[in-house]
Parts: sequence; structure tokens; C-alpha cells
Amino acid sequence: MKILSLQPKSGQVAIMLVLIVVVLTTITTAVVAIGVSSTRDTTSLSIGEEALMISQSGAENAILRLLRNPSYVGEANLPIGAGSATIEVTGTGPLTVVSTGTILGMVRRTQVIVEIIAGKLTVTSWREI
Repeated sequence: MKILSLQPKSGQVAIMLVLIVVVLTTITTAVVAIGVSSTRDTTSLSIGEEALMISQSGAENAILRLLRNPSYVGEANLPIGAGSATIEVTGTGPLTVVSTGTILGMVRRTQVIVEIIAGKLTVTSWREI
């Protein structure tokens, strides 16, 4: 009768150790990659929101300037916070104001339709484009 030995052979322990290290390294790498991706997405989202706020601030600035001077046609690179807005005013009946907010390469646009009748300015539409 043969007696079976339950002692691991010398190579088996090394193979199991290598497999455990590979699995743990893979899991750690995946967790770090997900964390970096999440941080990058969150940063892009907050910069995009800031660019939108800059474009809306530019549109508000344009409305104020139109109230003071109905022939205002816009301006380029108006500094707002850490970014800038470029404003274009076009049209004759209803005026179309397009404000482009830019910060750190992120660009967002706001379009506002206004009418000036008898010195009274009325906003008829405000949207992101």
C-alpha cells in the first residue's frame, strides 16, 4: 500500500505565490485606473460648468450694454474670472446675443434673443447652444 504525502512539492508554492501576486496587482491597477478616470471626469465637468457660467456672465454683460447702447455689437476676450467671454450681437428686429465662454480649453455657448421696443429690453429666449 502506498502512503500519499500531503506535503506540497517545492514548485507548487512558488506558482501559487506568483498567481496571488498577479491577481492582487491586477486588482490594484484596476482600482487606481478607475480612480484616475473618475477624477479626470469630475475635473472636466467642473471646468465645463465654469465655462458655462462665463458664457452666461458674458450674455448678461451684453444685455446691460444693450440697455445703455442699443447699437452695441459685442466684443472679444472679455475677461471673466479665470476665463474669457466673446460676445456677438446680430440682427435688427429681435437681436441675437451669442456669448462664448472659454476656460482652460473648455468652450460653452449661450444664446439670448432680446427685443428692444421703445427703450424697453425684453429677453424672449435664453439657452445654451
